[in-house]
Amino acid sequence: MHRFHESSRCRDGTYCLARIPKRKGGKPKEGEPDNGIAWGLYFEETMSYARVAGLSLFSLVLSVSAGALWWHWQDDVKSAVTFASYVLVFELSLVTLLQAALK
Repeated sequence: MHRFHESSRCRDGTYCLARIPKRKGGKPKEGEPDNGIAWGLYFEETMSYARVAGLSLFSLVLSVSAGALWWHWQDDVKSAVTFASYVLVFELSLVTLLQAALK
Protein backbone atom coordinates (compact mmCIF):
# COMPACT_ATOMS: atom_id res chain seq x y z
CA MET A 1 0.00 0.00 0.00
CA HIS A 2 1.36 3.38 -0.95
CA ARG A 3 -0.59 6.53 -0.26
CA PHE A 4 0.21 8.06 -3.65
CA HIS A 5 -0.59 4.94 -5.69
CA GLU A 6 -3.83 4.10 -3.88
CA SER A 7 -4.97 7.51 -2.71
CA SER A 8 -8.67 6.66 -3.05
CA ARG A 9 -8.37 4.07 -0.26
CA CYS A 10 -6.78 6.58 2.12
CA ARG A 11 -9.37 9.35 1.90
CA ASP A 12 -10.77 8.96 5.42
CA GLY A 13 -7.46 8.11 7.06
CA THR A 14 -8.60 4.93 8.82
CA TYR A 15 -7.37 2.54 6.12
CA CYS A 16 -3.82 3.89 6.27
CA LEU A 17 -3.88 4.12 10.07
CA ALA A 18 -5.04 0.51 10.40
CA ARG A 19 -2.05 -0.68 8.35
CA ILE A 20 0.56 1.10 10.49
CA PRO A 21 2.00 -1.15 13.19
CA LYS A 22 1.23 0.26 16.62
CA ARG A 23 2.88 -0.17 19.98
CA LYS A 24 1.00 -2.42 22.38
CA GLY A 25 1.53 -2.59 26.10
CA GLY A 26 2.03 1.07 26.98
CA LYS A 27 4.83 3.57 26.88
CA PRO A 28 8.32 2.16 26.23
CA LYS A 29 10.57 2.09 29.29
CA GLU A 30 14.17 3.12 29.06
CA GLY A 31 16.66 0.37 29.84
CA GLU A 32 14.20 -2.51 29.48
CA PRO A 33 14.18 -4.88 26.49
CA ASP A 34 11.27 -4.66 24.07
CA ASN A 35 10.67 -8.42 23.77
CA GLY A 36 7.28 -9.45 22.46
CA ILE A 37 5.91 -5.94 22.10
CA ALA A 38 4.80 -4.62 18.74
CA TRP A 39 6.77 -1.71 17.33
CA GLY A 40 5.45 1.39 15.64
CA LEU A 41 3.54 4.44 16.77
CA TYR A 42 2.77 5.33 20.35
CA PHE A 43 0.29 8.16 20.90
CA GLU A 44 0.22 10.02 24.18
CA GLU A 45 -2.14 12.87 24.92
CA THR A 46 -1.09 15.40 27.51
CA MET A 47 -2.40 18.76 28.57
CA SER A 48 -0.60 21.78 27.17
CA TYR A 49 0.03 24.03 30.16
CA ALA A 50 1.35 26.77 27.88
CA ARG A 51 -1.93 26.89 25.93
CA VAL A 52 -4.02 26.89 29.11
CA ALA A 53 -1.93 29.70 30.60
CA GLY A 54 -2.03 31.67 27.34
CA LEU A 55 -5.80 31.37 27.00
CA SER A 56 -6.32 32.33 30.65
CA LEU A 57 -4.02 35.33 30.31
CA PHE A 58 -5.77 36.42 27.10
CA SER A 59 -9.17 36.17 28.81
CA LEU A 60 -7.95 38.16 31.78
CA VAL A 61 -6.42 40.90 29.61
CA LEU A 62 -9.56 41.12 27.48
CA SER A 63 -11.87 41.42 30.50
CA VAL A 64 -9.66 44.04 32.19
CA SER A 65 -9.52 46.01 28.93
CA ALA A 66 -13.29 45.84 28.57
CA GLY A 67 -13.69 47.02 32.17
CA ALA A 68 -11.25 49.89 31.61
CA LEU A 69 -13.16 51.00 28.51
CA TRP A 70 -16.45 50.77 30.40
CA TRP A 71 -14.96 52.89 33.19
CA HIS A 72 -13.69 55.45 30.69
CA TRP A 73 -17.01 55.76 28.82
CA GLN A 74 -19.46 55.44 31.75
CA ASP A 75 -17.24 57.04 34.44
CA ASP A 76 -18.35 54.44 37.00
CA VAL A 77 -15.82 52.09 38.62
CA LYS A 78 -18.36 49.79 40.29
CA SER A 79 -20.20 48.93 37.10
CA ALA A 80 -16.89 48.65 35.21
CA VAL A 81 -15.65 45.96 37.61
CA THR A 82 -19.01 44.18 37.35
CA PHE A 83 -18.88 44.33 33.55
CA ALA A 84 -15.29 43.02 33.49
CA SER A 85 -16.23 40.11 35.74
CA TYR A 86 -19.19 39.24 33.50
CA VAL A 87 -16.92 39.28 30.45
CA LEU A 88 -14.42 36.98 32.18
CA VAL A 89 -17.14 34.54 33.32
CA PHE A 90 -18.63 34.48 29.81
CA GLU A 91 -15.24 33.71 28.23
CA LEU A 92 -14.40 30.94 30.67
CA SER A 93 -17.89 29.43 30.35
CA LEU A 94 -17.52 29.41 26.58
CA VAL A 95 -14.14 27.66 26.83
CA THR A 96 -15.61 25.09 29.23
CA LEU A 97 -18.53 24.36 26.91
CA LEU A 98 -16.20 23.98 23.93
CA GLN A 99 -13.99 21.56 25.88
CA ALA A 100 -17.03 19.53 26.92
CA ALA A 101 -18.30 19.44 23.34
CA LEU A 102 -14.94 18.23 22.00
CA LYS A 103 -14.71 15.28 24.40
